[in-house]
Amino acid sequence: MTLQKAGITVLALFIGTLSAPLASAQQGSHSAGLGLGMIFGDTILDSRYEIQDDIWKLDTQEAFFVEGFYRYQITGHLFFEPGVSWTEPDVEGLWTSPGEYPINLMGGLRLINVRANGGWVFNPGAAFEVYGAAGIGLVNWELEVDGPPYSADVPLTDDGNEFAFNFGFGGDIQVVPDKLAIGIGVYDYIWKIEPVRGNSSAPAFHEYETTHHIAGVVRTTFRF
Repeated sequence: MTLQKAGITVLALFIGTLSAPLASAQQGSHSAGLGLGMIFGDTILDSRYEIQDDIWKLDTQEAFFVEGFYRYQITGHLFFEPGVSWTEPDVEGLWTSPGEYPINLMGGLRLINVRANGGWVFNPGAAFEVYGAAGIGLVNWELEVDGPPYSADVPLTDDGNEFAFNFGFGGDIQVVPDKLAIGIGVYDYIWKIEPVRGNSSAPAFHEYETTHHIAGVVRTTFRF
């Protein structure tokens, strides 16, 4: 057997293994798991304050996030998956005003996202199950930014709850069929902070950006 034929044979065996049916998620099954991932930054504010002609720009930075989730397999293909995730990305930005030196802004943003997703497994029962999912949720957020024209004693702070959307794709490798799976996923979390109210020393902002937080995650799923 030539080296080329041997390689083709090994590849065929590998593909056959991935597509071979296993005892896996079936109709009516339950599972729960934990995930650890990285969320990538995006612009949350790029706005001009109308009265003073100030320009504000704030961007979130990359950060780790953790999640927990539960999955109910409605059919072999269709599933329902509620979950919750938490992350605290740093926030950096710039403030400019006519006749003033630009000021760097620094702070943090806490995000807790409670979501409900529906999904579809494309190849149920395979050694490597591939799925797509999408859903809606509620993001609880808290923003705090220090830097002139605010002093360290009077930071810009605000919080709120906003509706969010997400969609993504992933795959699970059946480590122990019908018991344990390890997977990866990529999601886009879409949401928007409503205008910050401001306080006695801080004007209200306008025109917050719709944010796309791309997240990559590694998941461990326990089926029962």
